[in-house]
Amino acid sequence: MASPFSRTLRALDADGPGRSWMGWAVAGMLLLAWLAWFFGGEVTLFEASRSARVEAVAAAHPVTAAQAGRLVRASRRLGERVNAGDVLFELDDQAAALSLREESGRLAAVPEAREALQAELRALHSAGRQAAEAGDAAVQVARERRAEVASQLAVAREHERRLADEARAGGVAEMDLLRARAESRRLASQQAGLDAEALRLMRETRARAAQLQAQRETVQGRLTALASDAQALATRVQRLQAARERLQLRAPVGGVLAEVAPVQAGAWVSEGQALATVLPVDRLRVVAEFAPGTALGRVREGQVAVLRLEGFPWLQHGSLGARVERVAGEVRDQRLRVELALDGVQTRTGLPLQHGLSGQVEIALEAVSPAQLLLRSLGAR
Repeated sequence: MASPFSRTLRALDADGPGRSWMGWAVAGMLLLAWLAWFFGGEVTLFEASRSARVEAVAAAHPVTAAQAGRLVRASRRLGERVNAGDVLFELDDQAAALSLREESGRLAAVPEAREALQAELRALHSAGRQAAEAGDAAVQVARERRAEVASQLAVAREHERRLADEARAGGVAEMDLLRARAESRRLASQQAGLDAEALRLMRETRARAAQLQAQRETVQGRLTALASDAQALATRVQRLQAARERLQLRAPVGGVLAEVAPVQAGAWVSEGQALATVLPVDRLRVVAEFAPGTALGRVREGQVAVLRLEGFPWLQHGSLGARVERVAGEVRDQRLRVELALDGVQTRTGLPLQHGLSGQVEIALEAVSPAQLLLRSLGAR
């Protein structure tokens, strides 16, 4: 009698152990591959920040009015390129210009006055030398005349002595002796007069020299006062020039006018009023803020990052590569500031990079295996 399960038995006989072992082999290989990935693979951990901003490395420079005044020139436009030192705005400087012109004129007259005083001083020096030479010559003449008279007096006295000897012997008349004595007295009186004349000439020479010295000192004092006045005038001129320069508001650095106040010529500007902002054309960087609890100690210099800009879908425009350049060491307003340098590949993306663009940054912190990631999750729980 035939069995009703003949087909089932034949199917079981045909299904040998080979297929079962092949399934187990495939499952084991998959398990080994998974274990290799689980323990040896790498998963990159990122820290993201949605408050990222592209900024110029050089800070923006505001242009403010140093003092109040009325605008006479305000022709700059937003986005205009300027160079360092270009005049952006100009205030009314009429009063300062008049004062500067007056003081500059007085300062310009100083060299002429100095030259006149120096010429007068040279003339006084020359007059002093001439007066001294003339006085010395007069005194020398008086001394020579006195020496001549002294020699004549000596001869007259010798003649008087001889006549007196002869008169005592009776050989000479009394009148001749009297004449000889009178001549001696006349010559002695003339010698005394010449001594007095020489003394007077010496005193006059000294007095003239003292007078000329006083005049030279007076002129020298005027020269010193003139030099002091010239220095004071130069200081006032510099001060007025500085005050006038303050009325010309110049660009502190070269760059682009990122902000221009809506003012026209004739408007009144108050002291300290901001009129423009110059943004230097410099290397760009990315500034991002992170929560300190998750970023402090984990975000470090040299780590790579990815920047995606708002308004430019990354699927269409791509992302920008960056690298952590500096990490703040102090938490401010419960945020940690991180500065990133762009890698330079952004020029190939076609993105219009400029100061002020915002976006989000993802920083690659580290690469760990899935097993380490699982252990960290279990430890955190």
